[in-house]
Amino acid sequence: MAPKYKVWLVDDLPGNREAFRTNHGDDFAIESVSKTDDVLQRIHNKEYPDALLCDIFFYDSVAEAENAETKVAGLAAKLRKTAIDIGVYDHSHAAGITLMLQIYEHFKRTSPPFPMYAYTPRDRSCWNRANGIGFSSTVQRRF
Repeated sequence: MAPKYKVWLVDDLPGNREAFRTNHGDDFAIESVSKTDDVLQRIHNKEYPDALLCDIFFYDSVAEAENAETKVAGLAAKLRKTAIDIGVYDHSHAAGITLMLQIYEHFKRTSPPFPMYAYTPRDRSCWNRANGIGFSSTVQRRF
């Protein structure tokens, strides 16, 4: 078995770090870090990961971070409902997922010799179709 790539996940929410480890720990050697200063110190000490995944927003306390996440999730749910109501919440337009499925099939249902990354400013529910196709990572990108 090939050695796992070392991934550092930097996030102030313990639940996010635990979920990431659960979802990706079989594929990567994950080190989760809650403080940005700890990562910077390791970089200064010439210790590097193969990949760094870093949350954007960090708060002074877990409670404050969880409160912000809850408020954002509520707003996202309202936005999703509005998208459904106005007819623009249609996953048939998720051609990027279809492309990655086709690439996975091309390589005989094994990971391709290059990483595949998916990103979307929308919610990730359409990604369920892509489970197990050799994603090196999935990232939700907010524009």
